[in-house]
Amino acid sequence: MLMRLLKSIRDSIYALFRRVSRRSSTVQTMSHSAVALTEVKKLAVVSVTTSEPAAGQVLIKVELGTFSAFDNHQVQDNLFVQAYPQVLGIAGVGKIVKLGDGVEGLEIGDYVGVATFPPSERAIQEYVVADQYSIIKIPKGLAGEKVAPVIDNFVTAWWTICDSLKLALPSEFPASQKPDDDAANASILIWGGGTTSAQFVLQILKASGYKNIIATASSRSRQAALDLGASEVLDYNDPDVAKKIRAVAGGPVAYAIDTVSTTQSLREIGKVTETGSTLAFLLPVKVGEGSIRGSGHEYAFAVPEGLIKEGVNVAPTSTFNWQTNPDVKNNLLRKILPSMLENGLIKPPGTRVYDKGSLEERAKEAAEAVASGTIGGDKAVIKVSD
Repeated sequence: MLMRLLKSIRDSIYALFRRVSRRSSTVQTMSHSAVALTEVKKLAVVSVTTSEPAAGQVLIKVELGTFSAFDNHQVQDNLFVQAYPQVLGIAGVGKIVKLGDGVEGLEIGDYVGVATFPPSERAIQEYVVADQYSIIKIPKGLAGEKVAPVIDNFVTAWWTICDSLKLALPSEFPASQKPDDDAANASILIWGGGTTSAQFVLQILKASGYKNIIATASSRSRQAALDLGASEVLDYNDPDVAKKIRAVAGGPVAYAIDTVSTTQSLREIGKVTETGSTLAFLLPVKVGEGSIRGSGHEYAFAVPEGLIKEGVNVAPTSTFNWQTNPDVKNNLLRKILPSMLENGLIKPPGTRVYDKGSLEERAKEAAEAVASGTIGGDKAVIKVSD
């Protein structure tokens, strides 16, 4: 009798542990939908495990995710793809649904934007875990679709100016401190003034007190570049563009930022920079003489030989390292970007929101628009969930 009772108790305990184990397994293997690259040029919606936020992190239910130029490079040319499926999206917008230990200044239910640069979890999925420093609380009255397309290119622009060019930028806006006259009037060339990153470079430089900003752009983008802060805009298709840049600058430019980073653009910049000039270029470089659209590009992570003169300070910009500077890490998204948005110092770029059809259909439509160039200078934003 006693043996049967002990066996019954033992069996009951084992059954209880099995039920608890099944519940724990269910929690640990919660999953959600994500847009991912499953092979070269093939996008699909896949099921991925929902992560738990660690200390200093939050879990966000994603409403909108941006499909960027970097995502396009991954889809078209497998750039930095280590394994499949590769979830896409380097910025998004949504609501915080869970907090990790030690999170400060954020609460469950906050409507936020998030930078999701690799190696972080990516944004075009239903849930994403993110570090608190990568979060921007969206100012009241500002729609998420106006913030989502700002985040990644704003970080790129800021990091290029402060880390690659080593130009001083204010710690708060409106700026209470301006650069001295020599710095404020130094010639700064922005090649590719119609690109989204260049749009934010122009706005940040203008808000920071820099005055001698020369941009190149197509005739279609000329007025927009002037409105955003360029003091002069020249057509990069003009065969004499380098000569005209030198005329405006009064010689070689002091600083140059190449937001296009192609063989052609670097060759032209090489004609207007000399010993003592500083050149920043966004990685990677698209090598060759063909179109930057489509696929099959050769990528480089240094300036190809023969394009830039010796004595020019060459500084590649890798936005994925932005958090290595503690001041930038702790202040850029949590304090500076919200302030600039609230004060109207940053204007969101043109945006196309893809919100029709299934998630996979929306993602494929956005990817095709970016790859083909039919989206123009607008940013692609994908509706992920309600």
